[in-house]
Amino acid sequence: MIGTIRLLVYAGGITRTVKFSVIRAKAPYNAILGTPWLHSMKAVPSTYHQCVKFPGKDGKTQTIRGDQQAARELLIATIKMQQEASLVNSISKPLNKI
Repeated sequence: MIGTIRLLVYAGGITRTVKFSVIRAKAPYNAILGTPWLHSMKAVPSTYHQCVKFPGKDGKTQTIRGDQQAARELLIATIKMQQEASLVNSISKPLNKI
């Protein structure tokens, strides 16, 4: 972990300060909003529907939807990177037993 940063997150008319951990790693996410943010927003996440629902300032249910096209492109790129990393670079003759 490189460090942490606190940023304001604005969603559905509600602003919350959220602590993010900064890491040096390739990840399939721009950010991960964890349990503290979900609880403070009274949010309900759905990985199946790729959305988060929470009560807005006006009392109406607000929905934040995932970007399915971006998620699909990222998944394809990640799979390609994993396949390329697992390719055999060279083949040599087996060593004779001594």
